[in-house]
Amino acid sequence: MNDSDNPANEDMNTDVENERFQKAQRLQRHSDWSNWSVLAVIILCFFVVIWFRPIRQQDTRLSELELQPLAGGASPVSLADLTGRVVLINLWGTWCPPCRQELPHMADLQRSFKDHAGFRLLAVSCGRNGNEDLPTLQRNTEELLSQQNIHLPVYADPGGITRAAIANAVGKRGYPTTLLIDRSGNIRHVWTGYRPGLEDEISQYVRQLLQEG
Repeated sequence: MNDSDNPANEDMNTDVENERFQKAQRLQRHSDWSNWSVLAVIILCFFVVIWFRPIRQQDTRLSELELQPLAGGASPVSLADLTGRVVLINLWGTWCPPCRQELPHMADLQRSFKDHAGFRLLAVSCGRNGNEDLPTLQRNTEELLSQQNIHLPVYADPGGITRAAIANAVGKRGYPTTLLIDRSGNIRHVWTGYRPGLEDEISQYVRQLLQEG
């Protein structure tokens, strides 16, 4: 009897082929996963660079700004109140993790420049998806300020007038979004998102604009 006619040999050959096939599939899946992982990292790096890069604006201004006091001893602010000042506007939300991470640093910036009469920081608390019940927004904002032991004037944007003007000037963005405006009212830099150390970068640009006079 020929070995090739032996059923046991046929079963063995089939097992070997199946094992080879399964091994090839595992290798292919590993290769596909590696390729997708590399691609995902590249895409993530790309968006990190774009997301956190300050955007220089040229002669772009806000058409409107109307903010109402919400917490921390804030008082009403209009666009006319900001004439001749360097202004940092920070749009944030209590529901937004990177906003909560950034907020203490905004309070630090406020303290750092509190003696500069030509500087204003406007921290604007925003509801999720634009849905804002002012009493609820105020309660959530005050609770977060208390939890993080933050002392910072915070504003509301009833009706979204200021946010609409910002979107019209620099495009619709996510949270947090921070705008730096020079004494002439031009939007000079915009940051969207937060990463550790971003506050140092913002502080540097604020100092430069204050020195411009």
